[in-house]
Parts: sequence; C-alpha cells; structure tokens
Amino acid sequence: MARRQKSSVKGKKMVPDAGIAEGDDPNDIWDKTRVACREGMQKAFAKIIRVAGITEKEQVKAPEDISKQYEENLYKRFNSNLIQYRQRFRKDLIAMRNPDTEFAENLLAGEMTVEQFCAMKESELISKKQKKENQELLQKELRNSIAKKPPTKLSEVEVQNTIVRDKWGISESAAKVDPRFDN
Repeated sequence: MARRQKSSVKGKKMVPDAGIAEGDDPNDIWDKTRVACREGMQKAFAKIIRVAGITEKEQVKAPEDISKQYEENLYKRFNSNLIQYRQRFRKDLIAMRNPDTEFAENLLAGEMTVEQFCAMKESELISKKQKKENQELLQKELRNSIAKKPPTKLSEVEVQNTIVRDKWGISESAAKVDPRFDN
C-alpha cells in the first residue's frame, strides 16, 4: 500500500475554479520586487540626505518621486527578465549609496534626470577613485605577467637542452662534454 505524501507547500489557499494556488502568480513576484526596489531606493536617499546633510530647500525633487520614476524606468527596460532587473537594481543601488559618485545628490538637486541615471552603462556607475584603483591593479597585474624582458639576440637565450641533433644522429653537446665550458 503506497503512502500518501504530505504537501510541502503550506499556507496556500486554493482559488475556486482557477486551478492555481495564491502566490503562484508570477506577477506577485514582480509586484513584490518592484515594491522592494522603490523602498530600497527611498532608504538609500534617506541615508544620503542624513549623512550629507542635504536640506529640503536643496532638494528639487522628492526622494519618493525619484524612486518611483527610477523603478518605472527600470521596469520598462527589464520587464521581461526578472534576473536582469534585480542585477541592475543592485548595481544602481550600490552606485547610489557610494558617496564618491554623488549620484544621489545630483538626482535630488535636479542636476541629473532619472532617465540619464538609468541610461548609464555599468562602467560609468563606478566612482573616479574606483576607476583609478582598477586601472592601477590592471597595470600591476600586466607588469607581473611580464616577468622579464624577452631576449633581443639569439646569444641571450639560455641553453636548456644539452642534446644536439645533427645529421649524423643525436649526441651530447660539446659544452656538456668539455669541462672548460662548466659555469
């Protein structure tokens, strides 16, 4: 007699005549993600306002309006792919929180529009300081990969093989046999 398995899904209610449980709708995931995006941006703006000491007079736009515009713009760009939407949101949020980039201040002051911010490439979201550090690390790694200067003359190449192949067969080199060539 086969055992009946318990459902691992708890707390879902069946919708009459729909055939699916509440919470299975993909739009629910999008709605929750979009709300979290708006709230995350609003929290980032609140922190920047508090830390930078930005007054309400200096704010041309309200943080709530900017957050809403940002999320709508992001949704228009990535409405078919939730993963890309989340990845771009995380990158934008990191750039927004970084005080070196000054994106939040520029958006609040009206010096930059939300559309301009959303249209930026990922490489533009990095602060100038971070770009400089990345360039220095790249140069350092390039220098380390080139250990020493390659030889310019054939005589500068170190002989590593003591076996000489000539037209009469394989023999040991004269440098190895003759003790005068010992280093």
